[in-house]
Amino acid sequence: MSSEKFESLDDDFTSILDSLRERIERKIPNYTGEERKTAVRHAERNMEEANIIKRGTASGFGGSESYGFERNDRVEASQRAKLMEGTQILNRTTDSIARSHQISAETDQIGVETIDELGRQREVLERTRDRLVDTDTNLSRSRKILKTMAMRVMTNKMILIVVILVELAILGIVIWWKFFK
Repeated sequence: MSSEKFESLDDDFTSILDSLRERIERKIPNYTGEERKTAVRHAERNMEEANIIKRGTASGFGGSESYGFERNDRVEASQRAKLMEGTQILNRTTDSIARSHQISAETDQIGVETIDELGRQREVLERTRDRLVDTDTNLSRSRKILKTMAMRVMTNKMILIVVILVELAILGIVIWWKFFK
């Protein structure tokens, strides 16, 4: 593999890793729901591209030696160090994406549980409202019955007063009739 091609692949690999690092460290934690899932999928695609480039550079090392190209040991060591660093970054990125998947799944589960709990609470509130409506209806009936009873009590008192007055009048007339006539 020529040094120019290797540097080109190395630049591609570095740019993909930088993009992944930025996306994982800064962007994905701020996303939620579907937006987060899309960002994680995009990061996984970039990771696959980085793996392809990594395999290409690794096969380039073996292939170039078989063709007898001479290498400068320092350049080769530097390139291997960069490749190892890139591999480590890629592994950390993979772990971070796995954690993001786990957090996303946990968040989805919490959302489902919250929705279920809210549904149960809604049912309880609806039953309570229905009971209150029934209680209000019963209280209205009771109020009407009490008003009717109060009216009847008043009517009965008036009738008793009239009966007592009539009896007193009759008694007065009878007494007047007996003593004064």
